[in-house]
Amino acid sequence: MVPTLPPTSFSDMVAVALALQPTAYDTFDRWNDTFRKGRKEGLFFPAKGGSYEAEQPRQITWQNKSCGGICPSRRRRLLGSSALCCRARRYLRKGAVMTNSDSKRAPVGALSGVRILDLGRVLAAPWGTQILADLGAEVIKVERLGVGSDERAYGPKFMPGPEGRRSLHSAFHNCANRNKKSIAIDLSSSRGRDLVLALAVECDVLVENFVPGKARKLGLDYEAVRAVHPGIVYASLSGYGQTGPLSDRPGYDAIFQARSGLMSLTGIPDGQPGAGPMRIGPSLVDVTTGYNLAIAILGALYHRDALGGQGQQIDVALMDTAIAIQSHALANYLLSGEQPPRQGSAGNGGHPSQVFECLDGCLYISAGQDQFFASLCVVLGCEDETDDT
Repeated sequence: MVPTLPPTSFSDMVAVALALQPTAYDTFDRWNDTFRKGRKEGLFFPAKGGSYEAEQPRQITWQNKSCGGICPSRRRRLLGSSALCCRARRYLRKGAVMTNSDSKRAPVGALSGVRILDLGRVLAAPWGTQILADLGAEVIKVERLGVGSDERAYGPKFMPGPEGRRSLHSAFHNCANRNKKSIAIDLSSSRGRDLVLALAVECDVLVENFVPGKARKLGLDYEAVRAVHPGIVYASLSGYGQTGPLSDRPGYDAIFQARSGLMSLTGIPDGQPGAGPMRIGPSLVDVTTGYNLAIAILGALYHRDALGGQGQQIDVALMDTAIAIQSHALANYLLSGEQPPRQGSAGNGGHPSQVFECLDGCLYISAGQDQFFASLCVVLGCEDETDDT
């Protein structure tokens, strides 16, 4: 039986979001329901041996004799008279620890103390914030009421839910949301907007990947967030960038693999069976853009904190990444004006470097340098061929 607590105030909801721990997979569903009711429930924390058990969450006393429970700060202007008291602030500054007696405090990472508000969906933006979470940052993921973040519905594989039903925890979602906290908010409501702004005040970074213009309609664009937190790093990820003739277009990984020319470099060479452009298997553009996002955020944080700079907006685009990762293939085209051919499984340097069909399957060999080719000849029992080097 999961214990419940009385209805919470607006400021309590902010505090709960900041104090949440990374939890078991079904915690999102409970928080989704309880936040709509304005209530907070017990959480599931990891227990010894990898199982999970319900525990009473920490109680926070909001009243403090030294301040009467009210603190004059930006938080008060945002939340009104129910602003967090000094004791609550100290609690949040210190950071919550797991309540399970068998649980150990997670090791301090390089980004310990950095707090990130993650409004990202699908893969690229969540992947970038996951990298920062792995480095020790505290990441609070904001999801939609009822259904959660978009990637929760992406198949084909899902974790089993109660009574064998499909859960909201797809493999797609789990691969990009490790080490994060989660809260469900209705961003289309004024109350939801105010809650996000209140959370942003307590964060170093906000990440969003709406189609350009959508954040402004929600009242959560850079100008709105900067008004309550001038030092924030506001990271925007989109398909074609925040400006330009294609900026208002959405897009997915495969679209950018095709439009950037990346697919023209991938696949079976012309003249062979099955020849033609081919999509790279994994969502390479999404994942690489996520890395670019993380790198840009780290640069902006260093600029702000170590060099005495200000907060800023970051503009990261999937199309930019799709073009950039073509690296030397694109450089060869710029030098020669010749379209790089598809090479199938062949490497881009010396040879032999490709897949060879063998009696019991396929084998990839890469021996494009003289010393490696000589070693290959020894393994194959044809040392005489080393003279070809």
